[in-house]
Amino acid sequence: MTKKIPPNAIETEVFQTLSNYGFTERKQAKTIDTYEIDSDFILQVFTDRVNAFDFDLNATVPDKGQISAALNYLWFMQIFPDFPNHLANTNGINDIHNFASTYPGIDKKRCFIIRNLSKDILKTKYVLREHIGGAVYEEYKKFGTASGQRLKPNLSKWSKLRKPIFTPKQKNLIGHDEIYDTESFFNETKDAGKEWIDKLLELCTRAYAYTGKRGIIFMDTRFEGTLTTLTKEILTTDSTRFILKKDWKRAMKLNIEPDFFDNTPIKKWARSIPTPFSVQGLNNLDPSDPIHISWVHKLSVPKKVIAETAFNEHTIFELLAGMSLENFQKKIMNC
Repeated sequence: MTKKIPPNAIETEVFQTLSNYGFTERKQAKTIDTYEIDSDFILQVFTDRVNAFDFDLNATVPDKGQISAALNYLWFMQIFPDFPNHLANTNGINDIHNFASTYPGIDKKRCFIIRNLSKDILKTKYVLREHIGGAVYEEYKKFGTASGQRLKPNLSKWSKLRKPIFTPKQKNLIGHDEIYDTESFFNETKDAGKEWIDKLLELCTRAYAYTGKRGIIFMDTRFEGTLTTLTKEILTTDSTRFILKKDWKRAMKLNIEPDFFDNTPIKKWARSIPTPFSVQGLNNLDPSDPIHISWVHKLSVPKKVIAETAFNEHTIFELLAGMSLENFQKKIMNC
């Protein structure tokens, strides 16, 4: 499946290199491209594309793809090497190195070889929340629940939960994903689903403890995969709502909305855009409407917004990895 990407977001160098080797059948998600190598293995490419409210924007953020790939390496290969994931490794080294030897010019800094698990991947996105907020907060205010789970009453928005909760989302190919209740998920997946979510909740707790020691925490994060294996990405800025720990404490003390520390500059700009559709902000448009899509694709993202987002990306990575992206790539990823 190839979708229409805005002109300034097309990364021709990466695509051309792969096309020259005959890898022309690519599938494009919001920020990740994949190419089938054979029936068992896939080449995964993290792009510099950016997305806001399910719209692809006509811009790229420098180093974003490399940072996402490096974060996946950090979490999958270093912090949680014991947790099952989709990476195709040999003796603890991803097979991208062998692949790049066969096909020179492949960017090892933004690519992985992964196992083809597409037949077993669920349409459910596993959203885990350490704090109450986001898409489930309206439900909580009305009913005291999140995806049908009863929570402690009178929690202010973005309060820390006693333990993380699972709120499933249904993937939609077009438009916004939809939250549904956990009972329905467990009715469908039975004991296998319960066992898997327990493992993800434990993983979330471990990750939250790791980030907290480094001055940054996350409100919620999204996982994808099968009922036994994580796929796609883990705890990147595209899948996770990060915030500096001190900023969250300040926001809770003053009872104000936190200033999240990830792609917030993009989202703030996207919310502020006047549109010709009698609403303000991309968050009030329909990402399944071709007219809305065409209009959004013509927008230019201000350079200042791109620069602020790039700064956040690098800062988050350095806090989590304890070194710069360049040093991590050289010393840890051997790129």
